[in-house]
Amino acid sequence: MLPVHDKTEEFIRHSTSRVHGISESESELRSELDLSRYVLLLEDEVELPQRIQINICNEVDKLIQTGKKQQPKNLISLLHKIGNFSGLKEVDRNQVPSLHSQEPPKCWSLPLVTLTSIASAFPNIPKHKVKWLLQSVDEGLFYVNLIEKSLDKKGNLVNSRHAADAIWVGVELYSKWQDNDLHETSRKGGNSKETLQELSKQAEMTIIDFKREVKDFLMDNPLNWPVKVIAANSMYRICQRLLMAYEGDLLPTDEELFEQLCNMIANIMAACLTNLMHVIIMKCHEQKITVRQAALLLGETEEILRILQQHTAARSNPDESEFIEKWCNLIKRKY
Repeated sequence: MLPVHDKTEEFIRHSTSRVHGISESESELRSELDLSRYVLLLEDEVELPQRIQINICNEVDKLIQTGKKQQPKNLISLLHKIGNFSGLKEVDRNQVPSLHSQEPPKCWSLPLVTLTSIASAFPNIPKHKVKWLLQSVDEGLFYVNLIEKSLDKKGNLVNSRHAADAIWVGVELYSKWQDNDLHETSRKGGNSKETLQELSKQAEMTIIDFKREVKDFLMDNPLNWPVKVIAANSMYRICQRLLMAYEGDLLPTDEELFEQLCNMIANIMAACLTNLMHVIIMKCHEQKITVRQAALLLGETEEILRILQQHTAARSNPDESEFIEKWCNLIKRKY
């Protein structure tokens, strides 16, 4: 008999194939599938009747259908902007000289909220587009947080994740990056380049003040940095990377650059979400979520998983896709 975690994985993968219409028909599934393989029996325990097994399977089907009615439509719309994942290069820290001798480890959520903060501060962007981007990222962060909390076993990314959480509350609720009003930044900037320069300057001042005021040697370790400094470091590096990428006379228009940032956000989000199925299975193994919760998640993310399956770059080894730095290395090798 299969160990329980193998049964869970096989059952979830089977359920996923049914969500995507891979199996031929429900009647064939019922007649051909040996459902007893998914039931773990204690020693000397009587096997469940086939009728009960089928009822359980039907209940899972209903939960998947319930989840499908709750799919994150804005996030799905964003993910249709996936390209070849080369947008991850724009968050590669090695491209920009550091303001500090050390660098905090990178999580998925911080560059996502940083790029979204930048995009929402660009001038001359229709309000409905900014609103759509904020809603899309907000829907995606639910799954990103689930993934990061599950995979960050050593807790190295805790402060970076907290920095992302703090920044996102300000951006989503108050249109502020830290204490800076993004609407005001947008009005002050004549174009997107000036906005990038202003945000970079604000972030740089935060880091310089931190270095000048804090003398505790423990703060040399970026794992101990305040979340405000971690967020500022991310903002500075990404703004500088974008300014480097678009320096020269042929700068894109504000709306073109907004669209390019949306594409970057979509690629980072998609790269993170390639871990979703692995995390759902893992959390079932660890009994952190029930089969009911897993079924709802499968239904919610049906279209997301389908979109990701269309991109060969997304079909990577789980060991290569868990963390953003591994993804950046993977993209460097491929492109």
